[in-house]
Amino acid sequence: GPAPSAPVLGGGAIVLAGAGSSLTLDGGSLSANTAVDARGGAVLCGDTASLTLLSVSLTGNSATGAAGLGGALALSGSCSLAASGASTMSSNVAAGNGGAIDASLGLSAASVSLTSTVLSANTAGGSGGASAGSGGASAGTGGTQ
Repeated sequence: GPAPSAPVLGGGAIVLAGAGSSLTLDGGSLSANTAVDARGGAVLCGDTASLTLLSVSLTGNSATGAAGLGGALALSGSCSLAASGASTMSSNVAAGNGGAIDASLGLSAASVSLTSTVLSANTAGGSGGASAGSGGASAGTGGTQ
């Protein structure tokens, strides 16, 4: 039979993965979620998935332990994130990189676009209190830390 797929490690509230997967959250909040020894306290987005946040609050989420990257959001593969409409990411905590957003794993080609988005009081034990990225990751405009 086919080889078993690798386990998903992360996404305290939501795991968005798979070619062409997409999710739009319009309003509401994701708060106090935890990815234990994993990535993405609230959301783990991977493969070629697309995540859109419109006026969404991500508050008090955490990614803990040795694998704890991205207190609110962890992006891998070619995942694309677009946040706008006064979305906020605050008081999120990562044990490693990216208190709010991490896109630093391996050869990540994730893209990040932040418009009228507030990043505040996010903390990371490693790099990037607000965000950390590598490879093709890029930050947008209009955000404050």
